[in-house]
Amino acid sequence: MENTMQKTGLRRGLTTAQLKWIALVLMVLDHIHYFFEFTGKIPEWFSMLGRLSAPLFLFCLLEGFQHTRNRKKYFLRIYVIAVGMGLLQYIFICFVRRPDGFVPQNQMLATFSILLVILQGIDWCKQKKWGRGLSAIVLPLIWPFVGMGLIQAVPSAANAVLLLHYTLLPMHSAIIDGGTYFILEGILLYLFRKRRTGPDFGRGIPVPSYARSYGGNADHYDVWLDERFRGNTYVSLQRTKREGE
Repeated sequence: MENTMQKTGLRRGLTTAQLKWIALVLMVLDHIHYFFEFTGKIPEWFSMLGRLSAPLFLFCLLEGFQHTRNRKKYFLRIYVIAVGMGLLQYIFICFVRRPDGFVPQNQMLATFSILLVILQGIDWCKQKKWGRGLSAIVLPLIWPFVGMGLIQAVPSAANAVLLLHYTLLPMHSAIIDGGTYFILEGILLYLFRKRRTGPDFGRGIPVPSYARSYGGNADHYDVWLDERFRGNTYVSLQRTKREGE
């Protein structure tokens, strides 16, 4: 059976498009709990399952960044949506609040925008374009310190900095969902994307160990990529025993 699958180029797994749909459904569950938890009628498992959506989206983002034909357009699509959503959040914060004081804090796309800029900077540095590369890496990382320093020096600038944060220049350290640690995770995934974590089945490309998902006490599942079938990226779960068990 395995030989037949290798000859035909078929492997059990999920395409990145299917992963995105799964992540989208999980995200909707998380948002339902996030916005309507106050009713006491939304089960907690909505949020527990929904938290899986962000890592899935991150994985798909890195795959898209690596394989897209036009990185500029890829970035702009995400960035424009992030700016629009951030502007809505700013309006909610300043002018619209629920009686219990709740305001939405959803800036995952802003996190992705920052991450894409840094990843492009890393690639520029690999190409020895040091000026552009270091600028793309360093400026997004130090902007929160500049912004907070500006607020402390000129308190009247707080509203302007807040507006910039929610729109054009998000500060990674001020983002609640995503933010600094999520960006660091994305950088590690990208840097170690070619690291092999197990035997090479055919021409499959293993995902870094950071992308593994574990199940049970005795077994774990290694995540693999396969780009042979119709040029698409497939993900399959290869079940293996832990060492020493």
